[in-house]
Amino acid sequence: MRRQSPGWILTSLALASALTLSTACYHSIIETGLEPGPTGYHEKWETAWLVGLIPAEVDARGICGGPWARVETQQSFLNGLVTALTLGIYAPHEVEVVCAASQSGARQPPDDDPSGRDPLPASDRESYLRRRK
Repeated sequence: MRRQSPGWILTSLALASALTLSTACYHSIIETGLEPGPTGYHEKWETAWLVGLIPAEVDARGICGGPWARVETQQSFLNGLVTALTLGIYAPHEVEVVCAASQSGARQPPDDDPSGRDPLPASDRESYLRRRK
């Protein structure tokens, strides 16, 4: 019976360590300058593909039903580990959307629009969240 050399074991450990350490975490924040409100959306496993080159589409205006204050994305250690294990094909990340405190920054209907209706009805938010499930 032939014994495996210790070099093979060390190579395997080095490869596993490199794979684990290559799961770099990133963090980005986009702010509009509006005051944050109490409502929002948080998803820990938002889907992206090819190491994030094909990102998930997050419609902050649709989620909030109007203006939003902040969108924050980050890749946690577990998200990065899953990305590494799938060789970057599936690259989940965490997304948080914080809605604005008031509708003061919302687009107003044109003066010649007699309806006076909100350009983005609240039902769009529910529709967006249903599509996400």
